[in-house]
Amino acid sequence: MKILVTGATGFLGGWILKHLASIYGKKDVAGTGRNMDKLAELSAEGYNMTGGDLSDRDFIEREFSNCTCVIHCAALSSPWGTYGEFYRHNVLTTKYLLERIPDITRFVYISSPTVYFNFTDRFMVNEYSELPEKPVNAYAATKRMAELEVLKHDSPNMIRTIIRPRAIIGAGDTVVVPRVIRAYKAGRLRVIGDGKNIGDFSSAKNIAHAVALCLEAGKDIDRKIFNITDDEPREIWTLLKATLEKMGLDPKLKKISYGTIHLMACLSEFIARNITGKEPVLTKYGVGIMNFSLTLDIAEAKEYLGYKPIVSTDQSIGEFITWYHENMDLYPGTGPGEK
Repeated sequence: MKILVTGATGFLGGWILKHLASIYGKKDVAGTGRNMDKLAELSAEGYNMTGGDLSDRDFIEREFSNCTCVIHCAALSSPWGTYGEFYRHNVLTTKYLLERIPDITRFVYISSPTVYFNFTDRFMVNEYSELPEKPVNAYAATKRMAELEVLKHDSPNMIRTIIRPRAIIGAGDTVVVPRVIRAYKAGRLRVIGDGKNIGDFSSAKNIAHAVALCLEAGKDIDRKIFNITDDEPREIWTLLKATLEKMGLDPKLKKISYGTIHLMACLSEFIARNITGKEPVLTKYGVGIMNFSLTLDIAEAKEYLGYKPIVSTDQSIGEFITWYHENMDLYPGTGPGEK
């Protein structure tokens, strides 16, 4: 078994690379990514790393034709960007990996529960739940398109699996908690609505564990989709305020109505799209996920993978806080006194 982890220089991809290497050995796990500094760091630690662009079919064929298992983490995950950028990084790379690596026996695609989001409260959403007729943004649209590329790919020897982890957290997180800290430091963090909305979190350790289970499961997981979470839905704002307090920050936050901030997000997107061309401070999706509840049913993963979380949300938050204090230079705008 020769395993390729794409996006291995990223937060989740790095966790998966290291977890699989601890099981199968570093010589049988290859990683690729676009962060050259992180690539050099992982290479120095003995990991088999190759930098390159996955939208280059020749690069894939040249470097990874001997791989038999692909864990596809690489993606453009951003609240803003052009449709063309999302299509290239999320759809074409998936298509090229499937087409240009000839002997794949396992393909695990890391997708997103953003495909479920529709600006309403949704509870215990399972993998068979109806998806919105219109995706919430280009990211959601292209992640679903990439899922379909995986599901429709015709290869009798390949077991194709998709997982949808929710709000990924843990040591090394550069997205979920750091964004909250930046907004707090900038004086922009507000509790939206009544602050009672509920959501799931997915520890990077748990996702890496789920990926390993996908590699060992039988053929009955072929073309199946699995939600992956820590299996402990929480009040999002209560958890975030507790996290701020543990970091030594004042957890008292002002409130703002969803209607007001939604209008602000609409204006922010209009200015970005028509005037500045820069990522807006607020997006409709960004404020929406902080207002509406979304919890996932993980019964399928429990049944078919034998999945059970190995760490809790609180443990992962604690690991992030320790990591954050040791690596604040990696998080511009989040350090003490920074604005």
